[in-house]
Amino acid sequence: MDKDSVVWLEDVGIKDVAHVGGKNASLGEMIRSLASDGVRVPGGFALTAAAYRKFITENNMAPRLEQILATQDSAGTNWRSIGTQVRELILGGEFPLEMSTQIRSFYRELAARTGDNARSVDAYEASGRACSVAKSDRDMTVLSGAK
Repeated sequence: MDKDSVVWLEDVGIKDVAHVGGKNASLGEMIRSLASDGVRVPGGFALTAAAYRKFITENNMAPRLEQILATQDSAGTNWRSIGTQVRELILGGEFPLEMSTQIRSFYRELAARTGDNARSVDAYEASGRACSVAKSDRDMTVLSGAK
């Protein structure tokens, strides 16, 4: 795994779409471009596209993802069901140890930067709510991967 599997949003911009995905690149661009105009965009971090691919590979998810996506009907009416199945599959995966360690490190730094130590990784681990894969929509935003 390359050392930059997790990157700060302020370090990416629109030129990094292939590296971190469109949403993350756009957030980074807004953070960098709008700060001088007084517009505050919340900071954060992103998993890179390489980290996302490694997660899928390490959890052997590609064959199942292909099966799920192949069930799409011609009218496109079952996307909700497909999305639910894909989400369940991904939430059942585990980050490789090195990646998990890097995510935890970035999350701790994010908590320190924002003064939000109540939501620190240590608090999640102590409460038994695993950080191996985020389970809530709020956490999915914080730990969103590139697509």
